[in-house]
Amino acid sequence: MTTIEGPAAVVESINALNAQKALPPLEWSEGLALAARDHCLDAGRYGLVGYIGSDGSTPPDRIERYGKAGFYQGQNLTYGSPQHGYDIVA
Repeated sequence: MTTIEGPAAVVESINALNAQKALPPLEWSEGLALAARDHCLDAGRYGLVGYIGSDGSTPPDRIERYGKAGFYQGQNLTYGSPQHGYDIVA
């Protein structure tokens, strides 16, 4: 691997990752799935690309329709060739 920073930066990164406490496994959320479904159907119908729905809704707006996700929330979109959901999350 070639880096601008050199091998020490690679070793530092590996050590930082190894020291990181593991996160809990992902859990299914029916509300988040429904909010994502709504956006997919909307985006497909109107040819939208991005986070804003045809009605001006944002990810937090869509999540609020089905529950609460807390303060920290986000949305990741992928476009192009079909991929397995696991690969997209990873």
